[in-house]
Amino acid sequence: MELLTRIESNWLILLIPLIAGLVGWGTNVLALRMTFYPVDFVGIPPYLGWRGVIPSNAERLSQSLIQLLTEKLLDVKALFADSEEELARDLDPMVERITKQVVQEISVEIAPEKWARSHQALRDYIIEMIERSSRKVVLAILSDLKDNADEVLDLEGVVIDAIRKDAGLLGHVFTEVAGPELKFIERSGFWFGLLFGVLQMLVWVYYPAWWVLPAGGFAVGYITNFLALRLVFEPHAPINFGLFQLQGLLHKRKNEVAERFASVMADDVLSPENMLVTVTEGSSKDRMFGLVEHRIGVVFEEYKRDPMTAMLMPPERITRAKEELLEQMQTRKPEPDGLIHSFVDKAVALRAQLSSKLQALDAESFEAVLRPAFRADEWKLFVTGAVLGTIAGVLQLLYLFGGSLG
Repeated sequence: MELLTRIESNWLILLIPLIAGLVGWGTNVLALRMTFYPVDFVGIPPYLGWRGVIPSNAERLSQSLIQLLTEKLLDVKALFADSEEELARDLDPMVERITKQVVQEISVEIAPEKWARSHQALRDYIIEMIERSSRKVVLAILSDLKDNADEVLDLEGVVIDAIRKDAGLLGHVFTEVAGPELKFIERSGFWFGLLFGVLQMLVWVYYPAWWVLPAGGFAVGYITNFLALRLVFEPHAPINFGLFQLQGLLHKRKNEVAERFASVMADDVLSPENMLVTVTEGSSKDRMFGLVEHRIGVVFEEYKRDPMTAMLMPPERITRAKEELLEQMQTRKPEPDGLIHSFVDKAVALRAQLSSKLQALDAESFEAVLRPAFRADEWKLFVTGAVLGTIAGVLQLLYLFGGSLG
């Protein structure tokens, strides 16, 4: 009866639940924006300003991601467990191109006069030898790469190099994988806020102390953020309440999340392009070219010992040709159909391996895919929601109820 009487005397009381709902929604939306944005620090460094929680913790989060990938999700050697013939499925075009390049070097740069004067039989012999040795060295290098795949294809280096190049990459991964969960966090803020707002309205009606609205705003801002985040990850296993079932949204979508995570990682983080950069320019470069240099050195030693080759090139010129070739390989971009591309492109199989192993993880390990991103400094987001909720409560007190105590 008192409730109806107070509502009749001041209908603005009915706005309390609506405002609480808007506060819950607004603080959750802001919390998510603060999680991912801005990618770069905005303000006066180092303390006056803000950088998104994920970008500012990118190094720490990348280590968690690397640990998950290397310890539980990916076996690099298994990606390359196929035979050398499978790895070298595009071998013929590659060998043909290498042979043409080497013959071109000999005939134009290394020994043009001797090549022009030489008998066709000698030329054919040289071409056949180059083709045979090219095939041999390519197969040997591919075999070496397969045997040393976990060292050459440094997953940690690929992830770190990719994140250093794009500070917003981790945020992109999380938003792509957890899109429905992020929408839930935003929308649930309104409904949780509305529910708490009804309780806040009842308290205000029966006990209109000055601190009720600010305290209620504090609770709405903090609890809506807290609850929404918890419901994303907890409970791990479904709990039945009569006709209703409660389970963390992430775990309920486990198979879908696994597929999406594998897809985003394969396309945007562990992509052939990023792997190529790491292998040719980053942390794996020395290891990769060490294997290549060894095999090429063996072939050029065979050239030196071949009497027919000596008719065109003295041993010292062969040594210089080898050095020039290795220098070119160090500085020239890899050919699209070349050896390194053939190796790196084989890694596309990691998408299937990622998805299947992720789906097989226990609940706690599976949660580690996304949980670290939200756990990092999440208290700041809760406090921000609480502060904004408190401000909204104070504004209600002042402008809706004129600072009235009832």
